[in-house]
Amino acid sequence: MYRDSIYIDWGEEVSTLITDVQRERRSLEEHISKLTNNKTRISNESDVFQRLISKEFRELHKYIAEEESHFLDMVARKAAELIRSIESQLMQKNEILRTVRERERQLENLGNENHLHFIQNYAVVTSNSQTPLPRSVEKPYTAVSFKPGFRQDDIKLTVWKRLHRRILPSPEILRLDPLTAHPLLELSKGDTLVQCRSLASRRGSNPEGFGHSSCVLATRGFSTGKHYWEVIVGSKQKWRIGVVKGTVSRKGKLIRAPDAGAWLIGLKEGRFYEAFTSPSVSLPINTRPQRIGIFLDYEKGELTFYNADSPDELMQIYTFQTEFHGKLYPLFDVCWQDRGPNPLPIILPQV
Repeated sequence: MYRDSIYIDWGEEVSTLITDVQRERRSLEEHISKLTNNKTRISNESDVFQRLISKEFRELHKYIAEEESHFLDMVARKAAELIRSIESQLMQKNEILRTVRERERQLENLGNENHLHFIQNYAVVTSNSQTPLPRSVEKPYTAVSFKPGFRQDDIKLTVWKRLHRRILPSPEILRLDPLTAHPLLELSKGDTLVQCRSLASRRGSNPEGFGHSSCVLATRGFSTGKHYWEVIVGSKQKWRIGVVKGTVSRKGKLIRAPDAGAWLIGLKEGRFYEAFTSPSVSLPINTRPQRIGIFLDYEKGELTFYNADSPDELMQIYTFQTEFHGKLYPLFDVCWQDRGPNPLPIILPQV
């Protein structure tokens, strides 16, 4: 009986231990399975990222190779142009040299003639020798310097500017939202052009539209990601563009400051550029841009404006740095004609 009791007790204890060990085994197996899956997932994600990185660098290498080819072609074309000019001069000089050598030979032969032949040929030979040579022979030699049209120090900066434009996102195709337009604004060309209309053609106000400022928003707003778009301001004398929060008041006067949810730059009187910070700051822009590029990096909190006139490179105008919250909408303010005419439109390019 005693042995049976011990056997039963110890058997139950072993059974309990087996259950505990099995539970621990299953927990470890589950943990190992999760670690293995995690390892596989990380390996797969790493492969994907490595392929993406290789793809990005292949594109960069392609761009760099194209730029290298561009600069080499510039140098080769300039050198070929100078060499053609020098070869043309060489042909002229060699032709003159042949004439001079022939005169020299004739004079030397004349000097070796006997008296009779000397007297007979003197007039002809000396006359030929005194015939004026082309005027180019009188010009002093001036060395031609090779100037490719750029400095070596400019290569990296130029390539960086061009690459900067190419690595930005493709331009967004934006349209204007007629529901947000002030009643005195006229939209046309498929809601891609906005300009002031006459008082006689004033529309009725819209609950979503601006009631005081001469503004209109784009139909699209952005609350994440990177976005780039361009705006044609042309020769317009006064304008303001940028982004605003979707929650800004549209019935009162638009407060042009980041604290009020507006990040804008503008031109006034056709010559004064400013960024509407608190307070506003003047922008030293020497070349008046006709096309403005705008790049929004929402997560990074940056809104950058560029002179986008050149198809090859962008010239930075100004960057706002902040922390964005909520949806942001591109804004276009055509500005009233308060000091002289300002009839030209603002245009959203569709290409």
